[in-house]
Order: sequence, then C-alpha cells, then structure tokens
Amino acid sequence: MGEYMKAQEHFGKAMGIFDEAKQKDGVPVANTNPIQIFGLQFNLGITMMKSNRLDDAFTHLAYARKLLDTKIHEMSSADLEQFGFDKMANRVNVLVNLALVQQKKELFSEALENARSALALVPKNLKIKQLVEKIEN
Repeated sequence: MGEYMKAQEHFGKAMGIFDEAKQKDGVPVANTNPIQIFGLQFNLGITMMKSNRLDDAFTHLAYARKLLDTKIHEMSSADLEQFGFDKMANRVNVLVNLALVQQKKELFSEALENARSALALVPKNLKIKQLVEKIEN
C-alpha cells in the first residue's frame, strides 16, 4: 500500500504542473498537451483505484475519458502517431477501468454500460467478456 501512496504523491505533484494551465469546461486549453494530461489522469485514476480511493479514481478516469472525447478526438492522426497514442486501445482501457471502479462502488448498471462499450470495440477480448459476465451476475 505504501507504494501506491508514494505514487499518488508523485502523480499529484505532476498534476500540479498542469493545473497552472488555464482550463475551460474542465478541459485543458492553451499550450498543454492533451496526451500528457490524459496519461497523468489515467495513471492517477488507476493508482487511486488500487488504493481503494474509488471516488477519486472515478474522477480521474472520467476526466481522461473527457479528454478522449474532446481534445484528443480533434487531434490529427499524425499528431497521435508522433506520441505513439492509440485512441482505440486507450478508450478500451478507460472504459474497462471505469467499469471496474463502478463495479466496486456497486454501480452495476453504469459498470455494465462501460464494460459493454469496451467489448463492442474489441468483441473478441476474453477478459472483457468475462468482466461483462461477472457484472451481469
């Protein structure tokens, strides 16, 4: 558990760097890189989930999803390739982890919706199929 607490502290400091950037509607603007912010938000969400801080985990993962739906969605393929960013894989990861957090919070309907959305993107993924089945039962 101590490693996650240390990771939270380090991610929090990293997030502070980006907090200085002005934001509009909760999405960074100006000279901030949405891919870097996505990575920080996603990883902080995972760290919070692992340390059972589920509300914080949900907040960070939802923010990462919002970045995918807005700023990152608007980026060109060339810009995404420059960073080695795979929109589909990252969307699946966000949806699965949101589902896991919601499942732990006993928000089964929302968890199932996110898990099914992830499965629709990668229908042959056995682990996501198992997650859907687990939430359904």
